[in-house]
Amino acid sequence: MEWQLTLTLIPQLFFADMEPKLDRQDQNRVAHSAEAGKDAKETTIDGAQEKLEETTLKDSVAHGPEDDPDAQPVVTNQLAMRIALANLLAEEMKSEGGLEFARNPNASYEEVDEQLLTHLVGRIGKYVGDFNSPGPEQQKTLCSRCRRLTPQLVSEVRHEQCSFRHHSTYDALEESARNGCELCSMFVFAISRRPERYVWKRSDSVTISSTKFGQQTVDLAHLPAGRIRGKLMPVGWDDDAIPRHTDFLEREAATIKYWLSICPKNHANCHAVQLNNGYLPTRVVEVGTLGSPVVRLVHTQEIDPEDKRYIALSHCWGLNMPSSAKTKLDTMDDRPSIDMNDLTTTFRGSIEITRRLGVPYIWIDSLCIIQDSREDWEKEAAQMAKVYMCAYLTIAASGSSDGTAGCRLLDKERPAGPVDLEFKEEGAKGGKTKIRLYSYPSQPLPNILLSDPLHQRGWTLQERELSPRIVHYSHDSLRWECQSFQASFEFPWEDTLSFNKVVRIFDDNQLYPPSFSTEDQHSTDSDASPAISAVRKLKPNENRHVWFDAVGRYTKRSLAFQTDILPAMSGIAHRIHEVTGDTYYAGLWQSFMPYGLLWSSKWDEEPYRSPGKTHERHPTYLAPSWSWASVACPVSYEWFIHDELCLNPSPDPALIPTVLEINVVPSGADPFGAVRSGFIRLRGKVKPAMAKDHELFSPDAQIPSPRPGAPPSQRILPPPKNGGLPGFTKIGVCYYDFPSDAPPGKIDMMFILCCLPQEEKYGDAVGLALYPTNLMKMEFRRVGLVSMVQTTWWDNILDSDITIT
Repeated sequence: MEWQLTLTLIPQLFFADMEPKLDRQDQNRVAHSAEAGKDAKETTIDGAQEKLEETTLKDSVAHGPEDDPDAQPVVTNQLAMRIALANLLAEEMKSEGGLEFARNPNASYEEVDEQLLTHLVGRIGKYVGDFNSPGPEQQKTLCSRCRRLTPQLVSEVRHEQCSFRHHSTYDALEESARNGCELCSMFVFAISRRPERYVWKRSDSVTISSTKFGQQTVDLAHLPAGRIRGKLMPVGWDDDAIPRHTDFLEREAATIKYWLSICPKNHANCHAVQLNNGYLPTRVVEVGTLGSPVVRLVHTQEIDPEDKRYIALSHCWGLNMPSSAKTKLDTMDDRPSIDMNDLTTTFRGSIEITRRLGVPYIWIDSLCIIQDSREDWEKEAAQMAKVYMCAYLTIAASGSSDGTAGCRLLDKERPAGPVDLEFKEEGAKGGKTKIRLYSYPSQPLPNILLSDPLHQRGWTLQERELSPRIVHYSHDSLRWECQSFQASFEFPWEDTLSFNKVVRIFDDNQLYPPSFSTEDQHSTDSDASPAISAVRKLKPNENRHVWFDAVGRYTKRSLAFQTDILPAMSGIAHRIHEVTGDTYYAGLWQSFMPYGLLWSSKWDEEPYRSPGKTHERHPTYLAPSWSWASVACPVSYEWFIHDELCLNPSPDPALIPTVLEINVVPSGADPFGAVRSGFIRLRGKVKPAMAKDHELFSPDAQIPSPRPGAPPSQRILPPPKNGGLPGFTKIGVCYYDFPSDAPPGKIDMMFILCCLPQEEKYGDAVGLALYPTNLMKMEFRRVGLVSMVQTTWWDNILDSDITIT
């Protein structure tokens, strides 16, 4: 069952207009009851209610079968009954001056209203069904108005929309939150996040409306800036699994401990990932005890601890990382201890979390790598894959754009946590069901995690991809991710809806295309996580699909230094090489050749499309021109990702070039990191061609439109004068890697290397656009990608040996 409940702030003067209307009979009864109230000066509140109930129920109760005179009456319209009774009682109160009927003569209107409604619910309960008596926890944490917020009060939502008043003013709602009501606090928090254009007065009333909504979820407080969302707890969920600490930090730690306890025990895909395999990075930070003002940087070769668990931190450096948060050559020997006050907010927060989890060490890159030593940096960068893959847990400060924000962005403003409401339901286990309410973000769920600052950074892709277990301190919540399971602080049992459906490279249970074979699915190689097992078990063409997709996602992220484009991906490449044995060349794998050459530049897409970008190749050498790493902008293997060519290519082998030699020279010690130079030698069909600007041809001549707002970056290849297919005004289109690669003028001479003739139904082929750098030696550089519509253009062309640098 599901509900959508809307919290509305309604101006006090117009609140009456929002009440459900009674029919004329009900109005007459209200008037009659009011008159009766005037004549009953000595009537107590109980007496008034009894008389009103008898009057109101007379025409609204359908008796049981005629042959069963003892049958209990059944209310035919519970919602109308509640509204009628509430209005009748309110009218009678008003006729007597209101406060005369209150048990406390000095009570305010708010208190009178509270007493009357609470008493009324109890009086009519025998007619409309059992209301739960709030449990001890709810008595302590919810105000009396929120304790009435049970599905019985909105049971009509299964059939219709209804609403009821929550607090008479927003001020009253805030006061209830200050007095400790968790649900009112959640409402206040959700309202506080509203956009500035939504302005409400503090005297506005608060009304909750409900609407039927799906099968498992309830929206309570549908606001412009967010919602209070609820979800039915699964059958068998143990409330004691995560103790309900009053302290938010303790509850947070208990939730993470719960996830860490079930991951290796209950998740088949995570079982092979040992929580402690004995590995320690070169240096780690010893966190000490909770509350300690210092931590200690230790060389792991000098220690042999019994507990070798460590946590890895994934974070954004930002632009102003303080020098005290970095380890340098001149401070290495002078800092046996580090003052916590010298660290960033993010570092202090991650250390505190590590302490609460009882883990002795944390690995933080700026502290554990010597920042002004190129030699140490390259050595440790080469170990990055192992650091994250062997971590007991990775803490991702996902919502923080730098070290000042910390791991918790909303602690001070955010309510302590979700609120559980218990209600009776026929057929439920024990006759009771629980619904959990929590503050829900305003944006669509699939974008929550990947919209965080951390996941816009290039370096952090491999940190997420390689980590077997991660807790994300997102901008809106705490989230868990492992090889098998996704959950959130609000829904620790599972919350897959809160995650983008982008599959990580190594997620074993979601990776396989339809052609995947499940043989050896339960391999227990102790050195291979499910992440790597997935890559090992894929067929070569399926591996290609996975890598091409990962490259597309990675290049959409930003790097502070474009020279890091290969180093920031080296951890993933290093681990795949260890498992598959494939050879890696500046971002491409030997087994993927020549298909790996067929990437296309998307320089006009975010984040590259921004003020100050010049839409030209990076001035510093990054990689050979045939590598996607050479362009330092978003790239795509769209020729493969969106069709079956990646998995089941069926080209004409005679048109596919043969790879003769690939040579790449690393610029440092890491063979998977930055490169100094490189070339690839191929044997294939190469032919000179002429490219012309679009405007030389008519608009209806099968010419693709350039990308909106983009500088000219496409030219067509006109057919030769002595050939070409009838009716075709071009033999192909050249898509330049950058507009600056197209020389000035309307005509360009280039060479085309055919790489992938597609299936007959596509009617074309894909090749590389090349400029000669030494035509005598047949040496070229890549300038773009060409889509051909006439594969016969290469007929009778002999193979040539060429070199692309």
